[in-house]
Amino acid sequence: MPGIETIQGRVTGPNSILYQGRYIDCWTISMQAAVSPQPLDLSPHVGKIVEVNGHLHGDLWDARLVRVIEEEAHGEITGTVVGFNTIEGPDGRFDCYRHGVRESVYLPLNLSEYMGRTITVAGERSGGSLYRASIVAVAEITIDRPADKEARSLNDLLRIRAANRPAIEAVNGNLGTALGFKWSNNQRTEHPCVIIFVPQKTLPWLVPDQDKAPEILEGPDGTWCYTDVVTGGKAVSLEAMDPLPPLSWENRQIVAELKSGRVGLIGGVQLAFFVDGIQDDDHAGIGTAGIAVRRKSDGVIGLLTNQHVADAPGRRIYHPWHGYFRIGTTLRTRTFEYDQIWYHHVIDETRSYVRCDCAFVAIQSHLQHYVQPGLHAIGQTGELLSIDPDSMGIIGQRVISVGRTRGVQRGTIVAYAYEFEDEHNSIYTDLLIIGEEGQAFSWKGDSGKVIVTDDEAHRPVALLWGGWQERLRHGREQENWTYAIDLAKALQLLDLELLP
Repeated sequence: MPGIETIQGRVTGPNSILYQGRYIDCWTISMQAAVSPQPLDLSPHVGKIVEVNGHLHGDLWDARLVRVIEEEAHGEITGTVVGFNTIEGPDGRFDCYRHGVRESVYLPLNLSEYMGRTITVAGERSGGSLYRASIVAVAEITIDRPADKEARSLNDLLRIRAANRPAIEAVNGNLGTALGFKWSNNQRTEHPCVIIFVPQKTLPWLVPDQDKAPEILEGPDGTWCYTDVVTGGKAVSLEAMDPLPPLSWENRQIVAELKSGRVGLIGGVQLAFFVDGIQDDDHAGIGTAGIAVRRKSDGVIGLLTNQHVADAPGRRIYHPWHGYFRIGTTLRTRTFEYDQIWYHHVIDETRSYVRCDCAFVAIQSHLQHYVQPGLHAIGQTGELLSIDPDSMGIIGQRVISVGRTRGVQRGTIVAYAYEFEDEHNSIYTDLLIIGEEGQAFSWKGDSGKVIVTDDEAHRPVALLWGGWQERLRHGREQENWTYAIDLAKALQLLDLELLP
């Protein structure tokens, strides 16, 4: 885990501060022990500026109050960015630095991305300088478009993206697109947008006009939306990725149980198979049992997982390990579906498909009585949550899952209908999910796990099929994207229902 970081911010709640434009919750425990949160008590200092330290991964873990900063030493300046680290406000120009006034380092706050724009910077004022400075807010760019025609749903964004394919493809190094909300200064706005992934995001004035992404996109009916250009890309190899954070003690125990064959047939346990039916070490594969299901047509009970885990119809599936013990047989699989069918004819692109990657493994008849609903270590699951494409409701949904490699992991759904090019075809998948910062939401062997809402209801919502560590948003370090599909559609495709 990275070292201790010291940050300053205004106390906005019993254990939360406003830091660099986003709200940080402070916990006295480590992130690995987050099953039982223990807040850092900042309630006596609400409204004051404090300095705290700890491990910053979304929230602040192992947090400790260092000091309370006097209000008169801390100030906010709103003005226009006129230089690399210079802002001009009502009281004149201020140079902004990330370091303190008495530190022997030179760390200017880079404001060049916002050149000519109005922003608010906070820090400790001393003469014509602002120390320990951070960006608090960035004024939105004004768009001359009717507010009542702004996109309001995922389906609106699907149509707008399809109508602007040439403009999107013209963006230099375009790595694909997805649909979500626009972010500004590490804060999510309420503006739906088309996200355009590029290999590297740089200063706007360095990019030739013909390679820039348009600030807005307009559909054929006048509906419009913002764009959001973010850094994407895939590590060239597993070795090039940052090492995964170690599992907590609780998750090491959970993973051992999922591989043991001693917790029964329940969502999360390890599945083993031989690719192409060739029973040797080179063809041995492993994955995760997603959740218990029942085929509607005949009541056969089984487990949902990925096609690349279940392999092909007729394949023998084992638990806990290859060769012992056989628990079932793959009955049905699907890997791709036409985009116009999957998205209910809202779009119909040429040479485009949806990666659905789902499979039904029927459990042997003498074992069906032992199949359990729900997820190991998470518990019973609630009613199936179908994604509503006529809203933006699924974006920002907090989720939790369990898989045979990383155990129980939490994350957030950040985008919908991710589209990327695979040779000559355009491939879609429903959801992009990011694990809590510093944690990988999934890894090899977690394929096939089912993702549920991170609340008391634990409503099943998605089926994971892949994920890589990527860099997603400006200012963030390596994060883990998980690719998943709408669970309701996968169940319908395979004629299945959740086992009650």
